[in-house]
Amino acid sequence: MRWLVFMARVTFICNLCYLIFVVGRYVNLAGLHSSIVATIVVLGFAAFFLNIIVNVLWLVLVIRRKTGFPIWLGIFNFLFLIFQIVNILFIQL
Repeated sequence: MRWLVFMARVTFICNLCYLIFVVGRYVNLAGLHSSIVATIVVLGFAAFFLNIIVNVLWLVLVIRRKTGFPIWLGIFNFLFLIFQIVNILFIQL
């Protein structure tokens, strides 16, 4: 169970990098070092796949009524997943 909480926290950080990645398309990030931008891009791409895995496992825990997983973390990751799906499917056509 602790590994899932850890993965949810890593996914949350990746989701924040995804948000910076999306905003970075509209804002000039030339002032940042190239390695920082590369890290943000890689974590932003990984966020979608990690988010799917963590949300499916969180859904299994909710159905089984297991406790110990922070509700706020699951809700934020789910909202980020909805944002990512909308962004990938509708905005980037």
